[in-house]
Amino acid sequence: MQEKGLALFDIDGTIYDGYLTAPLIEAQAEDGLVELRFVDAVFQARDKFKKENYKYEDAVYELLTIWAEGLKGQKYSRVLAHALEFVPTEKERFFPGMIDLIASLEDEYDRHIITGEPQFVGESVKSYFQMSGYAASIFGVKNGILTGEVEKFIASGQDKLRQALKIAKNYNLARSLGFGDSEADLDMLSLVECPMCVRPTVILEEYAKKSGWRIYYPGEPSVELKFAGVLE
Repeated sequence: MQEKGLALFDIDGTIYDGYLTAPLIEAQAEDGLVELRFVDAVFQARDKFKKENYKYEDAVYELLTIWAEGLKGQKYSRVLAHALEFVPTEKERFFPGMIDLIASLEDEYDRHIITGEPQFVGESVKSYFQMSGYAASIFGVKNGILTGEVEKFIASGQDKLRQALKIAKNYNLARSLGFGDSEADLDMLSLVECPMCVRPTVILEEYAKKSGWRIYYPGEPSVELKFAGVLE
């Protein structure tokens, strides 16, 4: 029996249309997990990377720092349970083509999430799609209570690559797939045998075209068509 291959997925903009942070933290506020002032601050941090001369990873560091502070003192079990219940309510915002592809890979590939989102998001998306594992930013937890600190950031391309390498050491990369939407995913995508860019940013699209990588735009008939001959 052939060993399983490896498939790596980003979340925001890749399998999910937008940033899962936004509706989740709003739902956390509605349910009393975080104060509204932290929601506003997170949205401001999220929007900063769109401005000229403000790096994406800097915006992620700021966003995660604010979010972690906002959840300080909450039971981690409650925050995780809330996220596990919330993610399925967003099913309409997961790209249908990617949902189909993730399901089609189940028998032949171990599927892992690599995301800058915090661990309760990674765990919830992993659970929703019944994936093998995830790597995510880590909010500190002590005695079951969120500390308000970020213990590990996954924000830059190198951060994602380090996590991908840890996962990939157990696999034959000749049977590896990767899915991302921005230049923050470029290093991770460069690691795998078959990278795919999903509705990529301008920078990633230019690199993908030069490198002969596959590009998928949600709304096309089937994402699987892009992998004709690869998934067999």
